[in-house]
Amino acid sequence: MSKSLLPEKDYMLSELAKRLKLKESTVLKKAKKYMKEKYPDRPELAKDDRLALFMFALSNGIEFRVRTPLPAAEPKKIAELEVGQKNVEVLGYAVGIAERPTAKGTRQIIFTLVDDTGYVHTRVWGENALKMWEEVGVEEGDPILITGAVVDELQASGKTLKILGQYVEVVKLEKDEVDLPPLEEIGKAKIAELEDNTFVQIEGLVVRADVRSYVGCPECDSKLPCDVGEAVTCERCGSDVVATERQWMLLVVSDTTGDVGVRVPPGLNANVAIGDIIRVMGIYSNEIVRAISIRKVYGPESKSEEPKVIRIEEKKEEREEEKEEVEVETPEEIVEEVEEEIEEVTSEGEGEALETELTAVEQRILTVLETYGGLLQKSELFGILTDYKKDELEKTLQSMKEKGLINMDESEIWTESS
Repeated sequence: MSKSLLPEKDYMLSELAKRLKLKESTVLKKAKKYMKEKYPDRPELAKDDRLALFMFALSNGIEFRVRTPLPAAEPKKIAELEVGQKNVEVLGYAVGIAERPTAKGTRQIIFTLVDDTGYVHTRVWGENALKMWEEVGVEEGDPILITGAVVDELQASGKTLKILGQYVEVVKLEKDEVDLPPLEEIGKAKIAELEDNTFVQIEGLVVRADVRSYVGCPECDSKLPCDVGEAVTCERCGSDVVATERQWMLLVVSDTTGDVGVRVPPGLNANVAIGDIIRVMGIYSNEIVRAISIRKVYGPESKSEEPKVIRIEEKKEEREEEKEEVEVETPEEIVEEVEEEIEEVTSEGEGEALETELTAVEQRILTVLETYGGLLQKSELFGILTDYKKDELEKTLQSMKEKGLINMDESEIWTESS
């Protein structure tokens, strides 16, 4: 476990710069100078930025909170938490971190804590707890150890974890310090394997995307009885806001085992469309996944959209340019190296097929086929790729068949590997 009881360096540096009205670089220089002058026989202390910033803050009358040292204990698993428990110590990953006002308009941080046994909705509120949370600097997906929390009742999921009060502690840990599976593996499942009221992670193809718009509060997302652009006071959170258009999304996501609805709240701003492949992290309940986070795997603006293409002619031109820019004693070696690379690419079965870059629609068709196990009815493909005209898809499929990219008959499309 982490042995640091002082606040994070970046937090102290930022706070000192704001309070002293100095640049962060200037603050750090002054802090190191202060430590060298105060402890001339201990130069190693001035090299520790955390200690230097902390002591420099004290010299300026600014006192940062130091965590209370606690005896080592075995944290509870989330599945072991029960309503009414106090001074709970629990370990897990923080996901879906967001700031939302309470019903009384006060500030709070909400997130979901997950481990390999389950999940619990978690709230951080109260001046002391919020200050401690900021000092620790928890980020999305960080493993954390919470000590001194309270387990309360929550109608939606049965329980909630409250982080409040002067003596609660949150420690941010390194991923190799925790006895937990990697976050990426927790809850990972095919759609047909999903179990009710569990934290899940799925990947699939968006086959339907419904957007439901309403006029709402930009602070708490609650519905407002007014027009967009109107200045009002939100009855739920008490904030004075300008009403904005908010959007819920209801997606239908499919993989090779089944289909599931995914409910996307306004705060996620999920820019997804039919035909995109997405990874969803969320809570599965009553046959719907309530999304905590969404990442696009394939679609506009996603990295995976760009096809990886190796062209032999480009390799030759690249080498020729290098020969012109750099003096080489034995140009025969460069020619030999180019030929070896050409032979290597060709031997992998990529040479001739990859000389022509795939078009966007060809890449998309191959991606859909891969998602459905390499075999699909033509009618199903046309129903998924509705943003393309049917005759355009027919021409593209015929071209792909001639190139040897797919096989096709009157009703079905498949790849060699299927």
